[in-house]
Amino acid sequence: MMYAFKNALKAQLRVYGLSSFHPRKLTRVLRREFLGRRCLICGMVRDKETGPDTMCSACLEKIKIRRRGFCPGCAKIYTLEEASPYYCLDCRTRPFPWSGLGFFGPYQDRLRELILCFKFKGDLGLGRVLGGMLVQAGQYHGVVKADMVVPVPMHESKLKMRGFNQSLELARIFSASTGFQLQHRAMVKKRPTAAQSSLNRKDRMKELKGAFEAHAGVVRGQSILLVDDIYTTGSTLEECTRTLIKAGASRVQVLFLARGVM
Repeated sequence: MMYAFKNALKAQLRVYGLSSFHPRKLTRVLRREFLGRRCLICGMVRDKETGPDTMCSACLEKIKIRRRGFCPGCAKIYTLEEASPYYCLDCRTRPFPWSGLGFFGPYQDRLRELILCFKFKGDLGLGRVLGGMLVQAGQYHGVVKADMVVPVPMHESKLKMRGFNQSLELARIFSASTGFQLQHRAMVKKRPTAAQSSLNRKDRMKELKGAFEAHAGVVRGQSILLVDDIYTTGSTLEECTRTLIKAGASRVQVLFLARGVM
């Protein structure tokens, strides 16, 4: 009973950007929540505004979901934003293994800033904003019908260094908002891999080959929604998808916040 209570308390603290119970930080959260609800992006008090409880109308206007001008197969961003979605040449000649895809927008400008602060500066409070965007992306692209939500796993060595897995934090918020079951132990990363930012797609796929392992007893026959923060070349999501399918998943859809602009 006490164990379940502690887990529930930790989950709720994370919603407000707290990794543990800290009186001073908790006081700041309570002051913000009860003395004035502020935009988590610009800090403006927004008590009299309607809409999402994390962003003011000005910031909301600057961060909008990408509705056109992309490839529905890999989310490649096209120069002409007004163009109707159409499959790029790569997806026509070599389709990706997932059965559906959803994302919020290109990895640039304000969205990029938010993800960097969340991911590398440990500003977990931004998870409420980014998690809301992920929910919006899933609803818009119609990829929220699944038996379970599975985050892209992080190797334990990197987890110890960073302190949290950003994909898991996003998946927690998405799961809590949609009611879909979160299975964060459905897949693990067995070994560390080199920094993907320094490798091209071919080298990334070679580096990631066999790096992940799915729990067949959990995913067999299940429809999976795989969650990540950023898609650059698609190598990580592709390897994870193939791993889940090999373990018996009936289908895999992918959902992420931002698509790298190549």
